[in-house]
Amino acid sequence: MITRIVKLKGFNNIIAGRDLSNIFKDGHVYSVTEIMGEIMIKDLGEHALINNYESHTFTQIMTDGSYCMTKEEKQRQLDAESQK
Repeated sequence: MITRIVKLKGFNNIIAGRDLSNIFKDGHVYSVTEIMGEIMIKDLGEHALINNYESHTFTQIMTDGSYCMTKEEKQRQLDAESQK
């Protein structure tokens, strides 16, 4: 088993991958940083669409962008938009 990710050339900086080793938690957002040449991955928590993404197609989810946000980040965004 293996987990790999790829950043395809010409696809607007989208990263895709497969977690066949099952090292990532389902429905979670991760941050990736580079420190002195080492790649660090941190679990940020559940993604914003954890409760309703099943009703969308994969393409809808990928183009929306909310899947990269945690529940808390999405709620802060919605609160800020409602105050405008």
